[in-house]
Amino acid sequence: ADLFVVNDYSPLNIENITHRRSTILKNYRNNETIVLVELVNRKYDGVPFTKIPLNKEFYERIEKIIRTIHGTYARSKNYNYLSEQLYYEMRRTDLKTLALYNTNLLTFLMRKLNIKTKVIVASECELLSEDILYKVPSDYSNRGTYSTVYICKKLSADFYISGENGHRFLDSDKFSENNIKII
Repeated sequence: ADLFVVNDYSPLNIENITHRRSTILKNYRNNETIVLVELVNRKYDGVPFTKIPLNKEFYERIEKIIRTIHGTYARSKNYNYLSEQLYYEMRRTDLKTLALYNTNLLTFLMRKLNIKTKVIVASECELLSEDILYKVPSDYSNRGTYSTVYICKKLSADFYISGENGHRFLDSDKFSENNIKII
């Protein structure tokens, strides 16, 4: 990809499993997926990631995730290459919102993995605003599709690389209408 856009205005949707859970472990022998605990309190349902504060409970859950990662991957060949720095980044308390926290982890991992794709944070470059996000036209079925198409159009994107669960919430017809191919 030429560009990675972090839509930090995206509202948390507790009912949508893509925001709600972190799948970090898969047992390929029996195809079991281990899903970690919910990281964000339900009271933030519908709140943009830019406005979700991180608190003691959040960091207690992060410690559980760190212990799970350590217990699962400590004997892996490249564990030491990433673990100490990753845990440092995961424990950072100077990042006050979930948007800052997520963006920091994303850019850290990209650097460690030598991924050179440029990262743009929507709230930092006026790609999207809360006003626009909450004025979804009636012909759009949801905010996720609207905000994604809006950002793609603003950046003159021809393609949008969708996540594994993107088909659950994106209206592919709106992308087609705007000449944006979903990959």
